[in-house]
Amino acid sequence: MDVCEHIKLLGSLVANLQSLEFVLRAFIHKYHNHEEPSVDLSCLKKGDRVPINSLTNYDSLGQLVNKYNSIVEAQAPTCQLDSAVVPIRDMLAHGRIASTSPDRPMHLLKFGKYQGEEVPVEESVNIDAEWLRSKGILVFEQVDKVQQASRCLSLDIM
Repeated sequence: MDVCEHIKLLGSLVANLQSLEFVLRAFIHKYHNHEEPSVDLSCLKKGDRVPINSLTNYDSLGQLVNKYNSIVEAQAPTCQLDSAVVPIRDMLAHGRIASTSPDRPMHLLKFGKYQGEEVPVEESVNIDAEWLRSKGILVFEQVDKVQQASRCLSLDIM
């Protein structure tokens, strides 16, 4: 895999993760429509202060996936999300990526919290084209499930 392909596939995966987080927030907000204050995201600028809701809170991707899955569990169980997307996001956000040469795939290491005088290695993977493609597809499939659940529950988030 050359550098351009790596950049394209990594960018696609990151964009899919960002899309997933946004559609999850939109879904949860729409589901709780009458319970949460609304915010017009299109006109916000730095320094503005807004009420807390599903679009503006500090929930992690894992928390969003859990909230979403608990909503769709009874009404659209086939639309439940695979929580495997969470460690993918965490690896990219908190991991260390390097390569020993331009011809070799990038290698990602994710370390955990220290335990005494040591730090556990939580992930160690080669970020090659197949890994990037497969994870990108997995995340995209989760975005599609949220959109399906939105239609099933008549929430019309998109």
